[in-house]
Parts: sequence; C-alpha cells; structure tokens
Amino acid sequence: MEYKVVDIEWERCNLLLTFDKETKEILLSNNKDKILLKVYNKKVLIPLTNINEQMLDKGLWHLEVKGKRVGVDSSLLKEFDNLTRIFYYRNELYAYNVSFKYFEKVFYINIHFMMENKKYKKYIRVFEGEKKKELIKNCFKLIGIKSLNIIYKLRRVFKNKHRKVILLLTENSNHLTENLQALVKPLNELPSKILIYCHDDINDKRISTYYKTTIMLAKSDIILIENYTPILNILNLSKKTMIIQLWHAGVGFKAVGYARFGKQGSPHPFFSSHRKYTYAIVDNNNLKDIYKEVFGLNEDKIKAYGMPRLDNYFNKENIIKTIKEIYTEYPYLKEKKIILFAPTYRGATQDTAHYDINQLDFALLNNFCKKNDFLFIIKLHPFIKEKVQINSAYSDTIKDFSTYDINKLIYISDILITDYSSCVYEFSMFKRPIIYFRFDQEEYEYLRPYHGLDKASLDVVTDFKSLIEELEKYKDIDTKKKLNGLKKIKKEESIPKIIKLIEEGLDKL
Repeated sequence: MEYKVVDIEWERCNLLLTFDKETKEILLSNNKDKILLKVYNKKVLIPLTNINEQMLDKGLWHLEVKGKRVGVDSSLLKEFDNLTRIFYYRNELYAYNVSFKYFEKVFYINIHFMMENKKYKKYIRVFEGEKKKELIKNCFKLIGIKSLNIIYKLRRVFKNKHRKVILLLTENSNHLTENLQALVKPLNELPSKILIYCHDDINDKRISTYYKTTIMLAKSDIILIENYTPILNILNLSKKTMIIQLWHAGVGFKAVGYARFGKQGSPHPFFSSHRKYTYAIVDNNNLKDIYKEVFGLNEDKIKAYGMPRLDNYFNKENIIKTIKEIYTEYPYLKEKKIILFAPTYRGATQDTAHYDINQLDFALLNNFCKKNDFLFIIKLHPFIKEKVQINSAYSDTIKDFSTYDINKLIYISDILITDYSSCVYEFSMFKRPIIYFRFDQEEYEYLRPYHGLDKASLDVVTDFKSLIEELEKYKDIDTKKKLNGLKKIKKEESIPKIIKLIEEGLDKL
C-alpha cells in the first residue's frame, strides 16, 4: 500500500507532514541513517534542530513505511518552491537550507548547509562539510578545467590567422543533428574550412575526448551548435570566436536553461554555456521572449531566422522523394493509416533518460488499430537507449521505429501523439490531428515548468482510456482550433539568412 504526503506545514523550525493513510511509525532515512518517527492522526512532526540532539544532517532524506518509500500528492508539487525555507546563522554568513524534491515517485526532504561565497563571479567551488573523497575528486576536476583552458590558449596562439574555420559541433550525438546537417552543403560553398566533430558526451568521459574537443574549438573562428554544449561551460573562448546556437526545439513547451533555474539540472548563474552565445537562432519573433529567458541573452542576440531543418518542409519535391524512399524501404507503411507516438524523455539528464512505456495498453491499442486499419509507430527520444518490448501478438499493428529519422516519419503520419516534444512544431505544418498524452502532467511540469502557450487549445489527455477515446473520434478533431497554441511558423527559408550572418562574421575576422 503506497503512502503519500498530502500536506506540508511549518512551525518555526519544525516540519509538520500529513499523510493520506493511518500508520503508527515512519522511518526518516538518507540510506545511511534511519530515524524512527511517531505518527499521530496521520501527522508527523520533524524537529529539524533536535534530531537526537543534532540538526537533521545534510543530504536527501526520504520517508519509509513498512519498507516502501513514501510519495507525495501531485497537487502539492506546485507549492514546493513556496515551502522552501532558508535559516540564516552566524551573522547571515551561513545558512541551513530546507527544500523539497520529487523524482522517481519518491518524496524527498533536501538539506543543505551553505556559506557566503564572496568570489561568486569566479569559477570557484566552495564546500562545507564535504567528504575528503569528494573534495579530492573536485580538486582534480578543477585542475582538469585549468589544464584545458591552458591547452586552448596555447593552441590558439599557433592558429593560422589566414585560414578561417567553421566548426559544426555536437556533444550529445555521434552524428550531426538536423539543423547542423542542413547547413553542411551551403557552408561548403564558402571560402573557409569546415570541420565537423560529433561525440556523445554522456557516454564518452575520456580525457582524450575533452582534449580533442578543446583543440577543435581552438582551431575555429565560428562555432555552430544546436543543443546544450557542456564544454562551453568551462572553456574561456577567444572573444573573436563567434558561437551560433541553432536551438533544436522550435516551440517553447518545457522549460530549459535559465527558465528552470533553481530546479534540478539548472545552469550556473554566471558560467553557463548559454551566456556565451554570440547569436541564438529561433523560428519567429514570438519566441524571442522565451529564449531571452532560456539563454539569459539580450534581445539583439536572438535572431528570428527560422530553423534550417524546416527548409525541407517547404520543399514539396523533397517530401515526395522522401516518402517514396520510405515506402520502398517499408512497403507495408503505405497500406495503413499511421499514428506516430513520439513523446519526450523523462529523467533529469541524458544518462538518466527513460520513458514509462507501460503507460501504453498494447492490447487496447492493438484492438483499436485492427478495427480502424491503423498502424501505431513508436518513436522514443534519442536519449532513451532501452528498446521497446512488443509482444509478437501485436507485431502487425505496433512497431518500434525509435532509431528512425523522426522527420521522415512525420511526412507519412496521419495523427501525432506526443506530450512536450517540439516535434509538434513540424507536424503542425501539415494541419493534421495532434493529441497530447500527459499521464504525469503535474509531476513533469513541476520538474520542467511550462512556458506560456495557450493550454486551452491543446488537446490533452492524462490517462490511456481517454487517449483511446480521443483516437476513436480522430476524424472530428478540429485541427485549426487545436493548433492555436503553437506559435506561427515562419514560411520562408532560414538557411540563406544564417549563411549571410556567418559571412558577415567571417568578414569581421
């Protein structure tokens, strides 16, 4: 039987928690220490300053009932920030910080001891109460950062100043992603050297990889990226280097960058790679305010030039050619109506990315598809490495295309089911039905706050039964009304504008 926290209250330094069910005892644990708490009328009092005559120690603390970890009522998630407490001491030079977290279905009390950092604008890490092993590890990290910056500066000294170099870089894929790939051909027509460097930063932690990336950056005059690029957090690039961010997401659904400051995975206030962009490219003027917040940049650095990868969507001949290629490779796709299921991932980082595929009832899906002559195609986010297990009984109606190019799948799909993925942006260009399946809406939007799109016009379902019901009436979905929540897409080519911006940058070198 799962227990949940349904209310959180403060009385000075005492934390009062209310539970949804009766129990006599609850354990408070940080996986090392266990503290027995008495429960009265579904309530427990945690005196933070007197846990066995000590402060509740730093770290993540969870609650256990009969060996099972306690969750939280999802309606409380939006109150977590307001419930955070900071207790100052020693003339406000130090602070005891109490906040609340929720991930992997578990409620946590998060305790931190903090101290004033008078050199907060420098990349200096201050630790209080860290273990020796962690301090040594972080010292080596700092030595590594210093070393990479020295290598960068030395290699920069010997750079050929007469040869202009453009680098296409991605640190979260072993191949060029769509926006970068779309620029390769026009960039090769410029009088400059083109370098391409791709590696999966999450899976490749070798010193040699960091070294090679640093050398590539030192060689380059203009750097093109289209995603979060961790190495830019720690390298101080030459002021003459132009960095252009071709952000991969065309619509501002989920909060990223500084839009989720203070949440898990939020950027450093001063040393985030986002602050280092010379320009960030967005699709249209309506998105400028969103990405000013996301990247922490002034409006003059946000250019509404459109996304290079969308240029193919304006090319009917290319679409027809691509569709023919798909049908040649998979002839059975031509015989069915296609439902494309393309949700984004769950998890704080790329290495923890996952999706609960058990939210789908394959038996119900199979029945719907057979009755309505549909094929259900699953396209999980590229960060998710685990393969979808599909029972052979459903192999005629449900297919896993997670390794396939989503842009090609969009061309042939009749209905899109997603949640917070920016693929709705491309799909909306075809004016076909979109259904948003958000089984964990309150939890997800707590972790990734939602930007201010028109929620009322989005066709959202939160359980699988409702999803099937929505699919049953797919012919009646008013696509024009349901697309009102998306910002208007630029109906002009993006690539020529970006190439011109790059040319202007090369002329200034």
